[in-house]
Amino acid sequence: MIYRIGKILPKSWTDSRRLFALFVKPQQLKMLVLDLDGTTLNDQKEMIPENITAIKNLRRKNPKIIVCVATGRTFHESVRFAQKIEADFLLTNNGSAFYQRVGTKYELGKAFTLSEQQYQTIYNQIRKYESENSDLAWRIGLADTRYNIITDNQIGVLKKIHKAFSLTEEKVVKPVLIKDFAEIRKQGLSQSLLNIYLDFGQTALGKKQYQEFEEFLQREKVDYFQWSDSQYEIVPKGVNKGSTLAVIIAEQRKKGNYIKEHEVMVLGNAENDLPMFEKGFRSLCPANSWEGIEKAKNVRRLKVTNNEPFVQAALDEYYRKPSMVKRLLEEIKERHEAIRRPAVLKREEMEKEHY
Repeated sequence: MIYRIGKILPKSWTDSRRLFALFVKPQQLKMLVLDLDGTTLNDQKEMIPENITAIKNLRRKNPKIIVCVATGRTFHESVRFAQKIEADFLLTNNGSAFYQRVGTKYELGKAFTLSEQQYQTIYNQIRKYESENSDLAWRIGLADTRYNIITDNQIGVLKKIHKAFSLTEEKVVKPVLIKDFAEIRKQGLSQSLLNIYLDFGQTALGKKQYQEFEEFLQREKVDYFQWSDSQYEIVPKGVNKGSTLAVIIAEQRKKGNYIKEHEVMVLGNAENDLPMFEKGFRSLCPANSWEGIEKAKNVRRLKVTNNEPFVQAALDEYYRKPSMVKRLLEEIKERHEAIRRPAVLKREEMEKEHY
């Protein structure tokens, strides 16, 4: 399709800059952000060889690229995947903490936590429910790299809740078992507490407690995810993958590495990825992503699933300039026609009145 210059050239400086970036400046990806479950991992919770190869090839072509894993998993549940692709940053617990690669290991960069008083209030409420409901299971994520979670002595139930979160990976559970909140202080872990994850079970009592607990959380002024009709994940107010990713980018700017929105590509598939998509980065998701993913207006669903080479398909999409240019030109044309339409209608009405 050929557009007449006088009718389709962008009228705004913003459009001109975007076209210049597409036609003249080479597309340079400075940061690649990868969700794990349902995105970079297949349904068997494995990272397929094609995705690993795609990331390694990207690093070879672009040595300065920053690769960031952003997951809802805990540190111990996700670090092996970060090591496999030599990710520069590992963002865990849905943004409650991030770690930076130092050699082959990862060190804590920053943790975002609730106040100790909030944790104790929520903990006391959970233990009250637990005394009535034997099916209830809970865990508190830790930023401390020595351990994975805090829970009580219900190891059997712990395995159930852990499977619900990351399938058959009990071997990476490194729990700290406690009987009361005071033990957390004794072990010096009160400053390492991250998100709280709990499952009320499927009994009538569990469902009643589940509904009551939402009202309790709203009074406590925290954010939370409802992963099913029995499961909650509680995080500090305003803390999510998007907010923590913004912190990482801000720290890069302090070091002189200025990363713009169009130089970041985010790959995700679920509700907890929406805060990243809504930041305005280039956002792509697999074909079999959560059905509500389009709540974020700028996310694009590819035809490839997470069981296929999705990462390679996403990189191909990022560097595919012709399709990007076509979409931008069509967007400009639609906007231009929308502006002209009232004037055209008015002119047609005047012509009718004249004749």
